[in-house]
Amino acid sequence: NNGGGDEDDHDVDVLEVKEFDLALRKTLNSGTQMPILNNRDVTFDIEVFNQGNLDGTGIEITDYVPAGLTLNDAAWTMVGGNAVYNTDLSIAAGANQTITITFTVDDGVSGTLDNYAEISDAKDENGNDIDDIDSTDDNNNDNDTLDNDVIDEDGTNGGDEDDHDIEPIEVRVFDLALIKTLNAGTYQPIANNGTITYDIRVVNQGNEDATLIEVTDYVPAGLTLADGNWTMVGGNAVYNTDLSIA
Repeated sequence: NNGGGDEDDHDVDVLEVKEFDLALRKTLNSGTQMPILNNRDVTFDIEVFNQGNLDGTGIEITDYVPAGLTLNDAAWTMVGGNAVYNTDLSIAAGANQTITITFTVDDGVSGTLDNYAEISDAKDENGNDIDDIDSTDDNNNDNDTLDNDVIDEDGTNGGDEDDHDIEPIEVRVFDLALIKTLNAGTYQPIANNGTITYDIRVVNQGNEDATLIEVTDYVPAGLTLADGNWTMVGGNAVYNTDLSIA
C-alpha cells in the first residue's frame, strides 16, 4: 500500500446469488373439438416456465383430475386419483416446455369442470432438492390460490402460487328427441287407398344448438310414400331438408 498498490491484508470475493423459480400455466388446447360434449376428448396444454437463473431437473407434473373426466393419455399415469406425467422434465434457466394431457368427458356430465395442474416436485441442476423462491412444489391441490393463468405472483407472500394453475371447461349437453304421432287431419277410419299423414316433432332437449339433423322414416310394407318433401332411399324415406334446432 505504501507504493500505491493493493493492501494485501484485505480482499474481496464476489458471490452470484442464484434463483430457482418455476411456474406453470394450463390452458385449453386449440385442437379440442368444440363444443365440449359427453364422450368427446378434451386436451389441455401445460406450459412449464423456468423463470430463474438456475437450471431445473426432476420436474414432476401432477394433474388433479376432476369428476367427469377420464384420463385418455398414455403419457400420464393415474396415481391416487391424480394423473402424473410419466417423464420428469428438465428445463434450462429462461426456457419453457409445453406438454399436453387428454381426457374423455364422461357420459351424463354437464356444466363447469375445473381442472388443475401443479409442479409437484423439482430439483436443481445437480439433482438436489431445492426451494422455489415464490411457490411450494407439492401434490396438494387445496393449499394454493386460484388466479387463472398467472405466472408472476409470489405465493410465499400472499399472492398466487405460480407453479399451480386452473383451467375451467364448460361441458354442453347435446340431446335430441323425436315424437311421431298420427296427424289429426287423417281421415278415420283408415282404409285401403286412403292417405295417412303423421306429425314428426323433433325436440332439442339439450343446451347446444343442433344442425344438419337428418330424419329418416322407416316405411313399412303396405304403405307407399306420397309426399314430395321426402325421398325414398334404400327402402326408407329421408326428409329432403336437414333441420337446425336451437
